[in-house]
Parts: sequence; C-alpha cells; structure tokens
Amino acid sequence: MVGELEYIHNPNGDEQVAMIERGSKGAVLVTLVSGDKYLDSETNLADGTYTDQVSGRQFNVYNKEV
Repeated sequence: MVGELEYIHNPNGDEQVAMIERGSKGAVLVTLVSGDKYLDSETNLADGTYTDQVSGRQFNVYNKEV
C-alpha cells in the first residue's frame, strides 16, 4: 500500500475506535474495548468482504459503508 493516501478517523465519532485506511485497498481498525464492535460508518474501501488478519473474523463493505 506504499504510495496510497492515508485517512485516519474515528468511525461515527466513537473515540474507542480508530480506523486507518490506505486508499481503497485496506484498513487497520483499533479498538479500546474487548469483544465485537458494530460499525456503520463511511469508508474509502472498495465494496467486498474483508478478513481480519488477526482474529479471522470478516466484515463487509457495501456502498462505501463498513
């Protein structure tokens, strides 16, 4: 993802979650809470299903929302 623009934000203004996106190719989500976290936020990611490389869980992006 070298050369991609970086976009850092708190989805839905939630200060317990940080989302770091690189262009439309990938993202890192960091949470300060344990367990699952529901997100309904705009993203630059392309539509599709993404797999968390740490937990193996999946999340979906549809119509520029995660």
